[in-house]
Amino acid sequence: MCGENTMSDSENIDPFDLDDFDPFPRFEGGKAVPKEDLFAADNEPPIFEPNASTMSLTQMAQQAANHQAKPSPSNEIDGDYMAGLNEAQKEAVECIDGPLLVLAGAGTGKTRVLTTRITHILALRKAWPSQMLVVTFTNKAAREMRQRIGLQIGDAVEGMQWLGTFHAVTAKILRRHAELVGLRSDFTILDPDDQIRLLKTIIRAENVDEKKWPARALANAIDNWKNRGLQPNQVPANEAHDYADGKGIALYQTYQDRLKIANAADFGDMLIECLRLFQENADVLKIYQDRFKYILIDEYQDTNVVQYLWLRLLAGNGKDSPQNVCCVGDDDQSIYGWRGAEVENILRFEKDFKGAKTVRLEQNYRSTGHILAAASGVIAHNTDRLGKTLYCNSEDGNKLIVKSVWDGDEEAKSICEKIEDFRHEGANLNEIAILMRTSALMRSFEDRLSILGIPYRLVGGPKFYERAEIRDAIAYLSLVQNADNDIKFSRIINVPKRGIGASSLAKMQHYARMNNISLYRAAAEMTKDDDFPAALRRKIKKVILALPYGMDKNLSFDAELVHPKHKLKPKEIEQFKLYADNKAMNLYSAAQDLTANEPLAGKTKNELKTLMDNFKRWQGLITEMPHPELAKLIFEESGYNNMWKEATTADAPGRLENLQELVGQIGQFSSLGEFLEHISLVMDVDEQKYNSEMVSLMTLHAVKGLEFEYVFLPAWEEGQFPHQRALDESGQAGLEEERRLAYVGITRAKKYCWVSFTANRQVHGQWQNNLPSRFIDEIPVETAQIEQNNTQYGNYAAPSGNYFDNEDIETKDSFQTPGWQRAQKAQKSTGYQQYKTAQKSHKIENNFYTGERVYHTKFGLGFVLATDGSRVEVDFDEAGRKKVVASFLEQT
Repeated sequence: MCGENTMSDSENIDPFDLDDFDPFPRFEGGKAVPKEDLFAADNEPPIFEPNASTMSLTQMAQQAANHQAKPSPSNEIDGDYMAGLNEAQKEAVECIDGPLLVLAGAGTGKTRVLTTRITHILALRKAWPSQMLVVTFTNKAAREMRQRIGLQIGDAVEGMQWLGTFHAVTAKILRRHAELVGLRSDFTILDPDDQIRLLKTIIRAENVDEKKWPARALANAIDNWKNRGLQPNQVPANEAHDYADGKGIALYQTYQDRLKIANAADFGDMLIECLRLFQENADVLKIYQDRFKYILIDEYQDTNVVQYLWLRLLAGNGKDSPQNVCCVGDDDQSIYGWRGAEVENILRFEKDFKGAKTVRLEQNYRSTGHILAAASGVIAHNTDRLGKTLYCNSEDGNKLIVKSVWDGDEEAKSICEKIEDFRHEGANLNEIAILMRTSALMRSFEDRLSILGIPYRLVGGPKFYERAEIRDAIAYLSLVQNADNDIKFSRIINVPKRGIGASSLAKMQHYARMNNISLYRAAAEMTKDDDFPAALRRKIKKVILALPYGMDKNLSFDAELVHPKHKLKPKEIEQFKLYADNKAMNLYSAAQDLTANEPLAGKTKNELKTLMDNFKRWQGLITEMPHPELAKLIFEESGYNNMWKEATTADAPGRLENLQELVGQIGQFSSLGEFLEHISLVMDVDEQKYNSEMVSLMTLHAVKGLEFEYVFLPAWEEGQFPHQRALDESGQAGLEEERRLAYVGITRAKKYCWVSFTANRQVHGQWQNNLPSRFIDEIPVETAQIEQNNTQYGNYAAPSGNYFDNEDIETKDSFQTPGWQRAQKAQKSTGYQQYKTAQKSHKIENNFYTGERVYHTKFGLGFVLATDGSRVEVDFDEAGRKKVVASFLEQT
């Protein structure tokens, strides 16, 4: 229930800020520790327990406060702090007593409500800053909230010692009571790299096959168990086989034991150990229940099980004290189920906290009416939600654009050309975003933006061609085309792992330098059968070491070679001389060559020989096999695909999708060499020449909390969005989370939103026909309009639905579009079974004409001077005259 009661005079003092009162006894073996150690964790003032006195405890505290002459927080607060709040926001701010759920829709000002609510509590003197627990999900959010509160309450914000992330708050509590969970207060928090190193040592000690069961997979399993609040002895038996054939739980226990021995904890321990601390020590829990008069949790829809259990314990049962808990969130924006978030936490708030009040923030200050109505129409199809409808007081604005195109390349082209139009109209590129369900879809947009010279940034990850798996794959392909690239060879020689370590690579590098050849050639020579005996090699080395100082080594070596002390038999000397003759060297030079080039170890040599034999065979297939099929063969036979298939890390599936996207892209070029040239040009674009304005490319998961004037949402197709994996793994729950993701995407737009889908898309290197996403038909018809163009479905099996039954839409036969022709050409070049041998010459005719204005990724704008088959001579404005491949040019 909401109340306005203020503290009585006897409660005006903050006992936790005084020098003379200790409400926080720490425990060591069940005993209190010295007072001077009490607040070492966060530099709170030292305090002492009062002794017997004629004064009451309250009087003593008041006297201490008067002596310090601290100003009341209310004297520092601007009385106009609630100006501009709407009615729902005011209700959320003023309802400060009892449990409160603030359902804050996208763009409804939830951060303003949270910060103003804190200010209001302090202004009413309901609590002091140090008596408020405010929990956020990110350090960035915590910093922003602290700054905003500081603008309202001034220096008093410094007293908010319990404003921070879940990890920061629980770490502070654990340091004060570390002994109760088997740690010391100076325990170390392991970063992810340290965690993996420790797990590797444990795995090896337990004789677990690290290739089959990598340490990162165990780390993910342990993190999942900790997110669910499960100690090793609480993990369900049926999950025992999740790692290493049933050893996962035992390894989890060993890992926790090793952490305790090392006086260390990982990030997951911050919460699960703090939960255990509260569960096993009621007196410690009571201390914090008494301390925190108000608890505020941001982004409650993203909490996981252990965070939920921790909060429930801290909030108490409401019998001894009121549950002044305020959780702010939006069930419609719960999109992190894949990393442990439980939307059920926010859905059952009213059941968990008796007498809870719910305030809905539905007035949106970000988007136009049509955008909000479209988003509300989509999310209304979810059944597991608390329900709210966004609205705004501004005009309806532009309707959503819904556009169908033939394939992914035409989709990228149409979107990027629209961005170019906005740019010419004066739009700020920082206000434009392309939001995709998966990062594997970004490549075509990166290419198209580069061709148009539009700067862009990838948020939350490297650009497509900068990803490790793409660079590895390109290194393999480049070596098939040009084997003498030492940088590429060094990159992949032990990827996947072949037991070729730094020492073996150093031997090859030395051999290459000595013989003035490439690393690839050195590896090929060093893997040839070596019939020179190792014992004789060692004897020759001793001869070199025995040479007298200061004499001509060529002359002295001949004499030293036959000296009886070296015990070289005539047969061995003859064998060595034969080696020198074959090398066309004198004896001393041959000895240096023989001893300098140390042979590779047997297993290493065998692994390297297999790789070199593969490269020789792949190089022979360049003219015998379609290049997309050759690329797939290389990734398979090298073991690179299997490396990611066997990896159980969260990003492994995405990396495989990126490799498949790369194979699909290769099929769009007439030869492997042309593809590699295209890659080198795209990667050579110098982003530094651009100013700070850039288009943002990111996934829908990465965009939460951001907003843009113009938002493009491509690839709304069944299987892509909703993603098939989400449907397969989570069924209806997965579908509803995907729909929430669609809602998040639409509500990022302030005034312009574009949704598109393709009739065909290359997936995993293969063309597939697509159905439009079910989410498109969930958009209310009155909020959207069809984008008319020459690349719609046209006569091609137009799907039924809201948007495609309109007879007034002018269409053109899709079979005549460039996209259809490109798809047919690509389809003919995929599938090795269709070929016995590939054509050895790939000639591309071009349609450029003399005087035409064209654009090249690297050389910029220019005029066509002449054409010659697949090549075009262009006079570039800045680069001058050059002959370039026609497929690298764009008509302007």
